[in-house]
Amino acid sequence: YNKKIDVWSYGCIVGELYTGFPFLYGNNDKEQYQLITNVKNYINNLKPKNNDNLENFKNFLLNALELNHVNRLNIHSLLKHPFLKINNNS
Repeated sequence: YNKKIDVWSYGCIVGELYTGFPFLYGNNDKEQYQLITNVKNYINNLKPKNNDNLENFKNFLLNALELNHVNRLNIHSLLKHPFLKINNNS
């Protein structure tokens, strides 16, 4: 693991806050593993209650939850993502 594991965690937290339900929650280890390894399909099929900015949200998650840590955005790049900029009132 390296610092980009924190980006993964951050993506999961933002996912939970935006959708209103536990993100990538499996009932057992097998389900949890399947959700993680198929995270792109999971994200692309998301239908959260709040559909505002949905495509930016999905793109944000795809960048934060990239399985290959080499391709995952670092936290500095992720914090500049349009999803966060659009939803930030400051």
